[in-house]
Amino acid sequence: MPQSSLMVLLKLAKSKNKQSEITSDRVKPYLNASIILNTVKKDEYITMADTPTRYVYYVLTGAFAIKRGSSAGKNTVKTQVAPSFLGVDYAVLSYDGYYPEIQALEDCMILKMERNYFLKSIKQDGELCFEVLHEICGKFFGASLRSDQKYFYDSSTRLMIYIINLKWRL
Repeated sequence: MPQSSLMVLLKLAKSKNKQSEITSDRVKPYLNASIILNTVKKDEYITMADTPTRYVYYVLTGAFAIKRGSSAGKNTVKTQVAPSFLGVDYAVLSYDGYYPEIQALEDCMILKMERNYFLKSIKQDGELCFEVLHEICGKFFGASLRSDQKYFYDSSTRLMIYIINLKWRL
């Protein structure tokens, strides 16, 4: 069975060698009426807070910040680098849109997919579905770890964990 266009694009985004550098020319052959390529410049918004959208996004290149706010004025900011899906949870759960504010921290090349196309694609392509599931599980694991640290440890211990983790990343 031939790979779906979306799966080819995921593999291209995850490829780390210079020969596979992502350019719009390399992406264009895999686009269709349901997958649109957008470029979002640094500091521009990928999505705006409380503005519904019926799309799933796949950030091919770049970095971005996901900002959420509460009515009480509390905010969270999570930074991520490409490749990464945005809005899968809203699409799968059939929510009416994707509401966080997402701002590009550097120029981003993004695939914008119609929700129904995305859902059809993951139903038909097991390898693609596994890739999406793998990313979702990774995000859930990270969120769970951060939540555990927040509730299990005092601020001094959390700072020590942060410093230790930072050391291992350098």
